[in-house]
Amino acid sequence: MNRIRNTARWRIANPDQHRLRTRGLTLIELVVVLVVLVALGAVLVPLFGNLGEDSREQATRATLARTAQAIVGTGGHEQLMRYATDASNTAFGDATGLPWPGPDEIGARQDHPQLVYLFQAPVDDEGPPVVLMDYDPVTRIGWNGPWIDVTTATTYQIDDGNGFTTSYGLNGDLAPLDGWGNPVVIQLPNADPDEAENVRLISAGPNGVLDTPGDVLEPSAAQKNDDLVLYLYREDPNP
Repeated sequence: MNRIRNTARWRIANPDQHRLRTRGLTLIELVVVLVVLVALGAVLVPLFGNLGEDSREQATRATLARTAQAIVGTGGHEQLMRYATDASNTAFGDATGLPWPGPDEIGARQDHPQLVYLFQAPVDDEGPPVVLMDYDPVTRIGWNGPWIDVTTATTYQIDDGNGFTTSYGLNGDLAPLDGWGNPVVIQLPNADPDEAENVRLISAGPNGVLDTPGDVLEPSAAQKNDDLVLYLYREDPNP
């Protein structure tokens, strides 16, 4: 008790020295805290930045896998879509198994697969625009809405400078969305159905540029740059 009283008396008798001592301790503590924060920031900022990129890449790979499943996955949808075959084994768009523009659309679209058809009901190209094979809840075969969730889609915008050409879609088309906010595209070398084993889904990756050349059968890792690529019918020869 006496010690507390003596300390209080000293503070009253020496107010200037008390303020200086208190102020000095506060400044030292502040400097220490700032040094610690700077050091932590130097470590954590790159770490969290990498975590952000990793999560975008994982989300993109999941989108590529879902899109591939919609085209070549299990189930009866290969018979139902515009780009596959009907019950009489007649191919639509002359490219069995790929989302291909019908003959009435070739004038407006490139003669090249287009992912927009994953969001549209299949129709008969040679007759009136009626949906083929309504959904049967028993067999689970038929059109039952888009094969890709519309809420996970974006709209395609032609951007020749970044590689988003009319080969992959028209302005306003729905397209799967990658982790960096860009549309996923489907690429078939030389737009040749005979090269279908090399068809691939592509995300432009972090730089937002489609670097993978569309006229190369097996692009090298250097040619793909930071693109994320998923082959539909084979393993990537140059991962």
